[in-house]
Amino acid sequence: MDELLGIIIPILTIGAWLLSLMKNADEQEEKPVRPKQTSSSPSYETIETEPELADVRTSETTDEPVFQSSYEEQRQAQAERLKEKYEQSKEIQAQSSSHDAILEEGTPVAYKKDESLSTSLSIQQNLTKKGITQGIIMAEVLGPPRAHQKRLPHRNK
Repeated sequence: MDELLGIIIPILTIGAWLLSLMKNADEQEEKPVRPKQTSSSPSYETIETEPELADVRTSETTDEPVFQSSYEEQRQAQAERLKEKYEQSKEIQAQSSSHDAILEEGTPVAYKKDESLSTSLSIQQNLTKKGITQGIIMAEVLGPPRAHQKRLPHRNK
């Protein structure tokens, strides 16, 4: 009985897989095959705009003397605009350069170090047991590593 259950499960999965393949094949056959569009440009309707163009041309000819100015007048107008922009930028720079963040009280005075707080180098204090051990420890800490120190081999003769 256990052997039958072991065989039935794989048979059912294979059967379901085959049914799904057949169903997908049927759906693909039912769909009509559409040809892919290849970069075809859409067709545009032609609209006659000739009368409008004529109106635009006539309005341009009547307005030409009003808007058309000589080269030098345009150049002068542009130079005036540039001067105005330059003056405005100068004013902005002048306003931004004046500020109240730093008060002008003169140059800062350097602080004097308190000599009373400096460490004293007393020989009497360093010749104690504690001072000697601290000196040896500091020599090892600040000096080169012991592996890099040259040592002479000591042989017992």
